[in-house]
Amino acid sequence: MFNKLVIKLCYKIPFFAKFFLKGRGFVFMLHRVLPQEKRGFDWNKSLAISPESLEEWIKFFRKKGFDIVSMDEVCQRIKTKKGKKFIAFTMDDGYKDNLYNGLPIFKKLNVPCTIYVSNCFPNNHAVYWWYFLEDYIKKNNTIDLKEIGITYKKTFSDSEKFIAYNEVRELLRKSDYGTQLNFALKICKIKDLKQMNRSFNLTWDEVKRLSEDPLITIGGHTIHHISLKNQSNAVCKHEINKGTQELKDKIGETIKHFAYPYGSKDDYSIDLIELLEKNNYKSAVINHPGSILSNSREALYSIPRMGLTDETSIGKINDLFSGRVHLNFNGVSKEYI
Repeated sequence: MFNKLVIKLCYKIPFFAKFFLKGRGFVFMLHRVLPQEKRGFDWNKSLAISPESLEEWIKFFRKKGFDIVSMDEVCQRIKTKKGKKFIAFTMDDGYKDNLYNGLPIFKKLNVPCTIYVSNCFPNNHAVYWWYFLEDYIKKNNTIDLKEIGITYKKTFSDSEKFIAYNEVRELLRKSDYGTQLNFALKICKIKDLKQMNRSFNLTWDEVKRLSEDPLITIGGHTIHHISLKNQSNAVCKHEINKGTQELKDKIGETIKHFAYPYGSKDDYSIDLIELLEKNNYKSAVINHPGSILSNSREALYSIPRMGLTDETSIGKINDLFSGRVHLNFNGVSKEYI
């Protein structure tokens, strides 16, 4: 009784709390593996890591004594609370550079990775609205979204552009696929979306090729890469049920792991767990940093992830490992859902 009281007291004091929040493992989120000179975007630079940085981080984690494991193994270690401290690598969406720039690094260093594929990528109807928005805001000083059904009109100075970008980003992130597509076509006047898809995205043959590599696991990421919490139940069912079945049909494997598109706490909810379980998913990851602390049912469907980029500092990683990042983002809570 006394020991439990002391622990509860320690949780309320930040200096002591971080020692209880180190966790046993951490999952890192990547999107693209691109050389620095091939990026072309500033506000979306966190979506890419260079092959050199990826290799350096893998070596760094191994020197720190971490096992680098698959998401299957992550689930096993969460459930049993057994095994060494661990790290897992994941990649979202389905960019072609995952295969041609990322896989060679993972194979060279014998590192497993889960790639969460949104069906719209290999089906060539992805809408990269986050890239289009950055380009539009940088080239203009006013934006009006009335034409696509969003009440937002603003004029901004050059110094206010990043603020406008973030405001519109939040509106588009919560929108449905049709609205995002209309933003690209009607506001940004994108003419070559299909060609961009063919250039940027994995084909189904390439997804299949990745799935056949023993280091790679293919996961689900919805059909249209939309924020599920902001859609109707019917849309959520369609996005998960149909998206999962198509992935399974294309690669000939059961799809066991899922990533919520965008993945903030505004993009997923506990109501989605039952739907994921019905589709035989064993885990789901989010886009929110923290330590893996709980082994509850909910914990398996809200596994925290932190982005890993060229700009990520060793200090930030050490803060993650120490529990400071968890404390700063989550307080003393062990759950993310």
